[in-house]
Amino acid sequence: MPTDLCGVEVDQDLYDPIFPPGDDIDISGSVSREFPLSGCTVEVDGEEVINLGTFPSGYDLEGLVVIGPYQNDLDEGEEVPGRYEMMVWPDAVFAVSDCVVPRYAPGFSVGLWATYPDDEDDSRRILADLIEPLTASAAQEVGCVEPE
Repeated sequence: MPTDLCGVEVDQDLYDPIFPPGDDIDISGSVSREFPLSGCTVEVDGEEVINLGTFPSGYDLEGLVVIGPYQNDLDEGEEVPGRYEMMVWPDAVFAVSDCVVPRYAPGFSVGLWATYPDDEDDSRRILADLIEPLTASAAQEVGCVEPE
């Protein structure tokens, strides 16, 4: 099991459940200060199971649901309470923050798509628990600062 999620430090107990059983984990890409608009994919035994994207500005929840590997309907999402604007589906979760990444317009968003676990209720619960700490850590990783 990786010690971080795509270069983002977050409690491993929060992201372990989105990794299916398997022997070979291959991670492509990472979140970093050099590339705040970035993506990362995780394959387990040759099958893509996680896709994480960070977006420095210009995306709201309505814009996020139509990008990425899985399409979602905004009306079918469930709001996740917390410090960001967040919404979850059985295979995806998004967060929108108003922090500012230097050299970019205000705003920072995180999208996470995960094909595991298969149970929709479990998936929603796991992704909802993960998104706020993941977004906070990703924002810190890319140098996003709170607006003045």
